[in-house]
This record gives sequence, C-alpha cells and structure tokens, in this order.
Amino acid sequence: MGHTPFLQSSVKPAGIGFLLMIPALLLCGGGLLQSLFGVYTVNNAIDFSLFIFHPAVILSGVFIACILNLFPVLHVAYKDGDIISTLHLRGRGLNLTVVACVGFVLMTIFIYLLAENFQIFAGV
Repeated sequence: MGHTPFLQSSVKPAGIGFLLMIPALLLCGGGLLQSLFGVYTVNNAIDFSLFIFHPAVILSGVFIACILNLFPVLHVAYKDGDIISTLHLRGRGLNLTVVACVGFVLMTIFIYLLAENFQIFAGV
C-alpha cells in the first residue's frame, strides 16, 4: 500500500471538516428549527455565550472545512496558458458532504442577513 498525502486522502479532511462545522451547524440548525417549526429544544440546551459560537470562530471553521475538503475533490492545473480544472467524485462522498454543509451554512447565514436587514429598512 502506498502512502497517501494528508490532503489527498478522503477521510481525514472530512472528519476534521465535520468537527469544525459542529458549532455552525448547531447555530444554523437550532435557528432554523426555532424559526420554521417553533422547536426551542436545541437553542435552550446550548450555551451560546461559549467562545466556540463567536462569529470569527464559526466562519473560520466553515472556511477551513471548505478548503480542506476541496483539495481531495478539486484539481486545478495550468497548462499551455489555460487553466484546467477537474472534479473527482468517485470515492469522495464524505468530502462533498462537508462542502455541501458549508454551502448550507453560508446560504443560511446569507438569508438571515438579508431578512434582518430588510426588517430594519421596513421598520418592522
């Protein structure tokens, strides 16, 4: 068996990515459960004053998870003046799941920011 470099393997970056995404998924998931379904259980069980729920920690964890999991999936090369990129999907389901979770979290944060700003402009 050959030795696979850390960023080229599939499981290690996915595991680290999931660990880094836990605060963001708890924050976004709890907020969505409360807003959409009126379920306060998640938000009541978590102390959001902890340092892991600071916006800088959440966003840096999300971006680090995304970068770590794009390396095994995406290959970009520069050849003869052209940029060539390929996406490896086979055997990379865990990495793509982390990238999809990153997309979900960023989309949720973006929609929340839009909704909050429109409430301010509407005077609600």
